[in-house]
Amino acid sequence: MGLKYLKESPRWLVAKGRVAEAEQVIKDLTGEDIDLSDAAKNVPPKVNAWEQFIGMFSGKYLKRTSILLLFGIPAVIGSFVLSVWIPTLAGMRGFSMEQSLNIGVAFMAGAPVGMYLFSFFSDKGGRKIPLAIAILLTAVTALVYAFIGNNYILTLVVAFFLNAFVMGYGFIHMAYVPEHYPTKMRNTAVGTINAVQRLGVSFSQPFIPVVVAAYGVNGLFLGVFAIFAFAATVVFLLGQRTGGIPLEQIE
Repeated sequence: MGLKYLKESPRWLVAKGRVAEAEQVIKDLTGEDIDLSDAAKNVPPKVNAWEQFIGMFSGKYLKRTSILLLFGIPAVIGSFVLSVWIPTLAGMRGFSMEQSLNIGVAFMAGAPVGMYLFSFFSDKGGRKIPLAIAILLTAVTALVYAFIGNNYILTLVVAFFLNAFVMGYGFIHMAYVPEHYPTKMRNTAVGTINAVQRLGVSFSQPFIPVVVAAYGVNGLFLGVFAIFAFAATVVFLLGQRTGGIPLEQIE
């Protein structure tokens, strides 16, 4: 089904010399005719995967990669702490198994709502500011969760909004990262960044029970607040503006 309805990237088509197809895709999406012949003349030479990997840690791309990892690793770790541990942590707060599972369901129900709501402003002025706001909202909601105690109804509501903000930031993040790299290296760069973020999640998971044992559920959520607040600060202060700028020209 996806093969029938999804459009191929015009940039990729141009890079492969399929200019007419790229022009048709743009016309289908915008209703406007556009000449991409000049763009086709400026396609950089093809490089292998190793050169792409080296490239993302070289020159101006080193700064982009470093910033993406600096906020991406803690933010993804925080996201997985929430998505994996919410029912267990609810049980540790004294909720019954049924209540804990309901809290997990409420948390998951927030996902589609969050993605839908954030779609209205995910690219307003570029993705940097919407992304930073979404991460900051996640941080604030995690802070609220740390202090609501065992109020069941309030926990259901906060858990719902917590995942709404997590998924809202997540889908903006997925669009933001590829905008930092040119077509010739985008797949390798994005794949590498995602892999490093998931490695961070893998290494962090064994520490969750240790943190809870030492500082309790409230302490863990204060830690989640801190890492999301850190990630939002990095995006606000160091994040690149990608809106309306050719990928190769982002500083």
